[in-house]
Amino acid sequence: MQRTAGLGLLASLLATQAHAQEIPFLSGIFSKVHSVTIYGQGLQLLPESDVRGRNGRCGGLDVCGAGTEVLVDATSAPRGTHLEIGLGASYLGGVASHTPGLDLRGSVRSLPTFAAYLTGLDTPLSNFVEPYAGFSFGISDLWNVRAYDPSGIPSPVKAQTFDYGGTVGGYVNSGLLDGLFVEVSYKVRRFDGVDWGRTDPPADWPKELDFSGWTVALGWQFDLKEHGHRPPEVRGLWELSRVDGQALPFVLSSTSDGAGGFDRTELLHALLNVTETRYSLTVGRRTSHLDSTGKLLLADVPQYTTYQGQIREEGGSLTLVPARSRDRKTVTRIGDDLLFELPDSSEPVLLQFKNVQ
Repeated sequence: MQRTAGLGLLASLLATQAHAQEIPFLSGIFSKVHSVTIYGQGLQLLPESDVRGRNGRCGGLDVCGAGTEVLVDATSAPRGTHLEIGLGASYLGGVASHTPGLDLRGSVRSLPTFAAYLTGLDTPLSNFVEPYAGFSFGISDLWNVRAYDPSGIPSPVKAQTFDYGGTVGGYVNSGLLDGLFVEVSYKVRRFDGVDWGRTDPPADWPKELDFSGWTVALGWQFDLKEHGHRPPEVRGLWELSRVDGQALPFVLSSTSDGAGGFDRTELLHALLNVTETRYSLTVGRRTSHLDSTGKLLLADVPQYTTYQGQIREEGGSLTLVPARSRDRKTVTRIGDDLLFELPDSSEPVLLQFKNVQ
């Protein structure tokens, strides 16, 4: 008895420790949730299936139900095409059987379901409808299912299986319908070795129930925080925002004027205009004359220099190729900004641009 009590206590402690470790893990997962979806769904069963829908109450589909899912960005900086992980639960109701003499009633529950989605795909309609594709895997069971024989005697039906399949869909990301999504999926959901809850089930009752088929889902995605932001196109108008991480105006050089004062050259402004194949960069500089104490004596009229050339994609990165020099500049994208070095500069000076059009 003491040994039994000791083992019970040990099991209780282990369970408590496992639960304590589980809570931070789950908290970490759910702290990264960016969206919650709620949807209705309908399933069109395969023609050879032993099950069917009941009373045609699912809008032309065999069985129907609803579900929910939470979404987490799998990438640390989800911009453009990225991977999302989904954790969800759903059900399908209105189950019936093709077998004569078998009155089958109940639902199919899928809990949990894990999914991976590739989203942020770039298409001509991506500014309004964002396409995505994914794969899911989960556990399904027969939920509150009862089988009635011809005499009306009920018996509980039990079965559990793994389900899996692929999904394609579209998500509205702007306007009044922002959050609406429609998706089509095909899932394999076959219950082998059904337990009919009785020792002598009729011989013609099926030994397996197949709920595989095509599913259509319509729902709404509620964003809890910003995610999956699509950066602006490179083509467009860009304005200089920072230089070497500092605010404008930026001091490019400061030299003695030979009379106790000094001349200071500042970078004031720059605009980058990018088309399909070409770019134009206009840079504004100003030279100021100061005395030995740093007091401004005179500021010259700003001078503007324009650099033009081609923009090329080389090895997965963009390169500015000037028309009249070999001073190529590689463009780096960080978030929404474009970064590259100032042309014709004796020292490396990093320019950072924000999109304005």
